[in-house]
Amino acid sequence: MTITLPKRIRSSLNNNDMPALNYNRILGANWLAVLLFCWFGHTTVYAQPDWQVDPNNFEHSMSIIGTVWLNGQELNSEGALVGAFIDETCVGVAQPLLFEATGRYLFFMVVFGNSEHIQEPIQFEIYESGDPVSVQGNLLAFEVDGTIGNVQEPFIIAEPKLAAETDILTFDLGPGMLDVQIENEEVKVSVDISTSLSTLPVSFELSEGAILSVESKQWISGESILNYSAPLKLQVFSEGLFHLKEYTLTVVQERDAVDAHNFISPNGDGYNDFWEISNPDRLANYEFEVRGPEGKVVFRQTGYSIPWDGMFKGSVLPTGTFWYVITNPATGRKLRGFITLIY
Repeated sequence: MTITLPKRIRSSLNNNDMPALNYNRILGANWLAVLLFCWFGHTTVYAQPDWQVDPNNFEHSMSIIGTVWLNGQELNSEGALVGAFIDETCVGVAQPLLFEATGRYLFFMVVFGNSEHIQEPIQFEIYESGDPVSVQGNLLAFEVDGTIGNVQEPFIIAEPKLAAETDILTFDLGPGMLDVQIENEEVKVSVDISTSLSTLPVSFELSEGAILSVESKQWISGESILNYSAPLKLQVFSEGLFHLKEYTLTVVQERDAVDAHNFISPNGDGYNDFWEISNPDRLANYEFEVRGPEGKVVFRQTGYSIPWDGMFKGSVLPTGTFWYVITNPATGRKLRGFITLIY
């Protein structure tokens, strides 16, 4: 017997041709596949579960268009099955079928139920080979004439659950980068003015399972090189490609600009007790050096995680004018200035 899906499912396909489903084939009444695996000389026989549904036993139905994921992989085998259960009674069975309009394997399931099943949780099990795998959590409740999912946005059944986050956690354009800000779906990067915008390799970290693409091409962290002379649209897809967040990437060239105070008064009153530098986090690889009036180095450090307190090896220095040199390791450019030390 062949059953064509209800009209409410067909309409959700946007008038695309939809394959009719062989009900016996889906339910496994006359179609049981035996899969043989040989492991260390032993043969184990697995059979499809005998999940069957008789529509005559039910008053109502709902429909689901979805996709099935197991251990982070989308199932694309017509030998796989997904079963729906209410109170351990099988109320729906389907198998992934290739839907050529999208190139993806989707399942088209009719879930049956009676009045006492309304709003009862539907549990799902996935079969690929071996024993069926139960999907953790209550994903749906039975709804009379409900329609869940469509071809463009299929309902997801996954074990374990797919990550849904689409965040750019870090973004790095290499040694010439001066600063990066990621907020409000914008990535703003400043690089040294001597840095070519056409040859920058990018490194980044994303949410678990997410991928980053530009102009429909996936970016690979540490490998992709693009021209950044104009703003770019970044697309971050969640695991399974079901959620999308778009970012605008802007890269600008700037001269090194370090906002270093030129006054220090280490007298313990809580004001100007340290040599202050704005945004020290962006200068983590820079070399800092301070010399006294006679040219002696009194402070030297990579990065500025520990600010200079106006002393040299724990000893108080005399008042006067001190000179600093801050070196950008990527370009070798040196920024020079003076510091007045008083008490």
